[in-house]
Amino acid sequence: MADILNNSFILLFVLPFFGTILLTGLIWRLGRKDSGIALANASVGASFAWVTALVLGTPAFPPAFNSSAILSATVALLIIGIILDLCLTAETKFGRLIETGAIILSAIGAVAWMQGGIDVWSILILIGWGVTIFNLQRMGTRATPAGGPTRGYGSNRASLLLVLASVGLGFIAWISDIIVDRDLAFGLAASSLGFYVWNWPQPRLFFGRSILLAGGGGMLMIALRLLEQAPPLAPAIILLGFIFFIDSALRNLPPRFDTILKFSPSLTIIVLAAIPLLLTTIATVIAIEIQID
Repeated sequence: MADILNNSFILLFVLPFFGTILLTGLIWRLGRKDSGIALANASVGASFAWVTALVLGTPAFPPAFNSSAILSATVALLIIGIILDLCLTAETKFGRLIETGAIILSAIGAVAWMQGGIDVWSILILIGWGVTIFNLQRMGTRATPAGGPTRGYGSNRASLLLVLASVGLGFIAWISDIIVDRDLAFGLAASSLGFYVWNWPQPRLFFGRSILLAGGGGMLMIALRLLEQAPPLAPAIILLGFIFFIDSALRNLPPRFDTILKFSPSLTIIVLAAIPLLLTTIATVIAIEIQID
């Protein structure tokens, strides 16, 4: 039994997956109807924080301002997301503005925390991350048809794209032989997959600010760590970002493809995601060759 628990695959991937499933269900069932649905997405950030603690160890106090502070930054982003999920409702005045401002300021804070400041390169990263994260926000908070929940209709597609993008980051780190960030990325993918299970085949839970900030922020911080160690990986990470536009592509498909989407929209997303994942893999191999040369 001890040997099984000491296995890195079990600790970093299997336990976060099943742990997220369990924690999501507990939050949903133990919380009141509205708060349980709204806060269940915080399980992804909690599981990812656990993974970062296993991989990087307990952070120093006060936390350092460098790329090793990903655990402290994740916890901070998770707390902000939980506060927003609790306090903001569809009826909150200027709620969308508050949410957008909090996401932007949190991202700037996370980058400054990880890099010890903001430079031109950081601004470019923030712009790219902002485009992808607000696309996730749009999907995750899409309104349902009449009679359903007012928010969270896109939680299954948004969480699946988060899984696929995290897997892509894991591939980049794996090919680049950056073991720590490989484990972080696959751990984030496992945590996100645990939340996705609750939203398949139909969404049940709110894709809230907690998963946007802690999950999306986790991707941002892993990307920053990868670029810090291997700057030629930038094109690969940019190509990976096109995963988040699959939803827009699906909504603009010709009517003759409607049958395919109705049969298995998740499978369609995975198949389409193979294109940016393949291009990302090729770009990563090229980047590694360039760095070696």
